[in-house]
Amino acid sequence: MDYFTTRQMLPLVEREQWAPAFLRDHFFKRVETFETAIVEYDVIDDKNAICPASRPGSSVVIQNKGWKTITREPIVLSAEIQTKAEEILANRAAGQNCYSTQTPDQRLAEKIKRDLEYLDRSISCAEEKFCRDVLIYGNLKAEGPDIVKSENLWDYIPTASQPVKVLTGTALWSATTTADPLKDFREAIRAIGQTSQVSATECVMGVEAAEAFMAWLKANDLVLDTRRLDLGLIKPEALKNGVEYWGRIGQLDIYVYSHELTYFSYDTSGTATKQNINIFPTKAVLIGSPEAQCSMLYGAVPLVKKEDDFSFVASARVPYSTVSDRSPKGRILSMESRVLPICKEPLAFRVLWPLGKQNQE
Repeated sequence: MDYFTTRQMLPLVEREQWAPAFLRDHFFKRVETFETAIVEYDVIDDKNAICPASRPGSSVVIQNKGWKTITREPIVLSAEIQTKAEEILANRAAGQNCYSTQTPDQRLAEKIKRDLEYLDRSISCAEEKFCRDVLIYGNLKAEGPDIVKSENLWDYIPTASQPVKVLTGTALWSATTTADPLKDFREAIRAIGQTSQVSATECVMGVEAAEAFMAWLKANDLVLDTRRLDLGLIKPEALKNGVEYWGRIGQLDIYVYSHELTYFSYDTSGTATKQNINIFPTKAVLIGSPEAQCSMLYGAVPLVKKEDDFSFVASARVPYSTVSDRSPKGRILSMESRVLPICKEPLAFRVLWPLGKQNQE
């Protein structure tokens, strides 16, 4: 049996085994796969319209707001690694008990799974960054050794109506005596309720914004639970994917998280170009709900069998393998994903910049 075929490796990369990514797993829970290289989705205007009263036997025409179909090309994420999986057929794996009863096939399958998990972590990190781009900036930015791509996802929303607010002057959260974060939250939640069908329940903060908010709570004597104030019952709980849960703001019924995950990128030679960059902007605050219509769209991945013969695989992760006679020589294990995170209800979120706006990394 050839364990390196796409058919054999596909079950190892199912969604429940993906590396955790908070924004993707929390807000983009819906997954759609396409059998085409491009993806399409509909944006529907479904705001509430009140029905006027009418006389018996008559009716009133309600205007249909309609919908818009958007066609986009997914971003290609393709990672590869030189695997040593075949070498452990004749030898035990590193760290394995000398008297292990594992068969060579079992060792091989375990090694392939570990290599695929390593590639998946890299792709999941990129997906988390793309989800941030969609929610925070409305601009999907993809960079690589041979590609620089930027796509405005809010192009159909007037600039004045875009869900972003930049605080200035005495309203900055760093001004603990004049700032009013609770008012900023209330205004954002009210705006979400007026422009969408969703009630905001979650708040995700960058590192600096979270520290400023905690300092404001402390300066206003709202952090001490000895006063039996529901507001400020902050009990940090470490989450697995670089996110901390701080607690619930009772007045607003909002759950507060801080996103602290960092990443580094490198060029084709393996040299690090950016290190310890925060995925979530440190000065940003995102308010919204997991109930908003956000999805991860995956286009089909073409696989070349031989010259002039290829097929498409409709899957979120497509593993495949080749044998290279160039550097690096040997068995190359690859994973490809053609992904596009989309938010059909961008007005169901609000972005606050309580310490000034940051440029998109």
